Amino acid sequence: MKRYKSVDIFRGLSVILFLLFNFVYSFTGDHEVPFILKHNQGNILLPLDFIAAFFAFVLGVSLGLSYFKRAGGGEKGLVYLHYLKRYGLLILIGLVLDFFPDFTLKWGVLQSLGIAGIIATLILKLSNPIKLIVVGIVLVIYSFCLQNPSFLDLLSITHGGPVGAILYGTISIVGVVAASFLGSKNNWKILGLGIVLFVLSLLSSHMIPFNKLLVTPTYSLISAAVALIILYFLLVLFDIKKIKIRGQEPLILFGRNSLLAWILQYPLVFYPLAILSKFQIFEFLIGFGVSIFFLAIVYLIIWKLNEMKISVSF
Repeated sequence: MKRYKSVDIFRGLSVILFLLFNFVYSFTGDHEVPFILKHNQGNILLPLDFIAAFFAFVLGVSLGLSYFKRAGGGEKGLVYLHYLKRYGLLILIGLVLDFFPDFTLKWGVLQSLGIAGIIATLILKLSNPIKLIVVGIVLVIYSFCLQNPSFLDLLSITHGGPVGAILYGTISIVGVVAASFLGSKNNWKILGLGIVLFVLSLLSSHMIPFNKLLVTPTYSLISAAVALIILYFLLVLFDIKKIKIRGQEPLILFGRNSLLAWILQYPLVFYPLAILSKFQIFEFLIGFGVSIFFLAIVYLIIWKLNEMKISVSF
């Protein structure tokens, strides 16, 4: 599978921001965090609300790139089983990580991404227009379901739980579509699709507000739109114009070891804090500094493991 720096950098930026602010919210009291850096605030869309959706999007892009290579190599018979196993394992890893230290089953990011990957896998063989039609149908059905209070109860789990993961699956499907345009003369379609989805999200937001907690269809649309636009400009900068910037190598390293970086936050930060019951003890600036410190430790570990040829990504 051809490696695109734009995809690795996008994934790297996503995992760095996710880890950094996971750490910030672990070390810093919620009342200390500036409002612009908050997330999950209901019918208010804030910058950090996009990060989880970016993970789902880039997972779809990676899935698409891998599938197009495998299908072209004559591996169609086994390709679906391979991906279903991969995303099933992702769900299992998430359940195990979140099971400790209080030994209770909880829903987390990896579980949602695993379901999103499975959903995207199931329609890999369809053409791009049909994929997008499927996305539209799912969004419409989900919109009607949001009118049911019992359905809303199902979304009260982290990241909307298994039901909300369906909408993350639609974002992953858009990522698969974007992957089909990479490396061709149709790169511009990534930007075009992003603009179309962005306009649709704004128009439909008058009826259904952007809400990450409920993973509303408008949230899915605008997240996919912003991700497409970002991917297009990263593609132009790093894969077409081949621009080099200071610090791009750490971004790429994080991007190529995203799952490993995600796993490391548990033994480094979450488990010790939970055992010691020392969450949210610092003011914002101190907490932010401590978060940077632990992020640097994660980087050093994945750098060393990379030197040992150990690399694990979503």
